[in-house]
Amino acid sequence: MKKTSLFSLVLILVLVLSVNSSVFASKVINLGHTVATDSAYHKGALKFKNLVEERTNGEVTVQIFPQSQLGWERDMLEGLKLGSVDMCISATGPFAVFVPEFELLNFPFLFKNSEHLKWFMYESAAATKLKSVAEEKGFKVLAIGAPDFRVPFANKFLAEPSDFNGVKIRLMGVPIHRDTYNLLGANVTSMDFSELYSGLQMGVVDAAENTYNATYAMKFYEVASHMTDLPVFANTNALVISMKTYNSLSSTEKEIVNQAGAEAWKYHDDITLEMDNDGIEKMRAEGMNIKFDINLEPFIEKTEPIYNQYLEKLPDWVSEAVEDIRLNAECF
Repeated sequence: MKKTSLFSLVLILVLVLSVNSSVFASKVINLGHTVATDSAYHKGALKFKNLVEERTNGEVTVQIFPQSQLGWERDMLEGLKLGSVDMCISATGPFAVFVPEFELLNFPFLFKNSEHLKWFMYESAAATKLKSVAEEKGFKVLAIGAPDFRVPFANKFLAEPSDFNGVKIRLMGVPIHRDTYNLLGANVTSMDFSELYSGLQMGVVDAAENTYNATYAMKFYEVASHMTDLPVFANTNALVISMKTYNSLSSTEKEIVNQAGAEAWKYHDDITLEMDNDGIEKMRAEGMNIKFDINLEPFIEKTEPIYNQYLEKLPDWVSEAVEDIRLNAECF
């Protein structure tokens, strides 16, 4: 009787260990981003997670870490190179520090509108080339996304280059952004994003820039009365996986991850534009004045030296890509 009980106990233990080992054998991908769970970033990440887990039957799982739980974008990108972070969503500004060719997406007034941006992200040879270059440097870019723009807001419209003269504007710490606004005559300053509301309220800064959705979410319409639909910079991002993590997947899993990334980021792009449009309507209802149909030609002419300054540091194909993007603007 005791031998039978002992045998049964051993059999149960073997079965439990077998089940647990199959659970632990599943691959876990940690995906980090820097914003809140109601953002397009997070909704896109959830879509990616669901597609991967469904199509691998749970053999690959995705754990999402929002709100900088895995660090700021540069921290996460460094982690991707080292293999300590599996995946992240990064704005293309910080990403260009690691893959300089991504500076292509940071040039001012390069993209005419959201449809022009989507053409670049989904169809252009330059986007494919960017992904290839990134892979050579240790990053697998599954998708480039976010077809919206960072536009300025202040207590007046900024609809002509001269409107920026002497304006104290808070920007992200991206050199090409800083140089562009300096060229327009603004006084660029750095300020922690969490302090921007009070900075505008107290007059420490006169202006800032962001997407319509982010401007609404942070209630900047309470401390800045005017917004100008000036598409200075695209607000693009990249869904990136470490090459170390990517190479640990089977060929089937790689294909699933590739397809899931592309599908999830088109969903993310749709959500991004929906949230921007929603932000516009809600801010208007709150009294924000928004000016559309700006003549971009004076701005393009004024900021042309930026192209000469930055393109000379990049491979020739980037200059060719700029010309191709500008030519295709006529189609949108």
